[in-house]
Amino acid sequence: MYIDNVYNAFVKKDFKFAWTTSSLHFLIGAAYAIPMWLTGVRQLPNLNKADLIKLLPIAALNAFGHTVAVIATFEKGGASFTHGKFRFRGVIEL
Repeated sequence: MYIDNVYNAFVKKDFKFAWTTSSLHFLIGAAYAIPMWLTGVRQLPNLNKADLIKLLPIAALNAFGHTVAVIATFEKGGASFTHGKFRFRGVIEL
């Protein structure tokens, strides 16, 4: 995770598109999760429409928080250890 923060420090000097970086984080996560669901390595969540409606505000706030954190990192620097730690929380808990 320390390496991730150092890498982000180098990226923000040359690539100043924080919104694009935040979107790429989502796409990379989806590229990781979808094949795991399709191959059966991880079980696909069993959600109905009511569950999705309940999760939508939480998902929107999570996406907003991540985007704000990426923008703040690009603008002011200093990505914290906890930001990287919680990003990989699901992988660590496998």
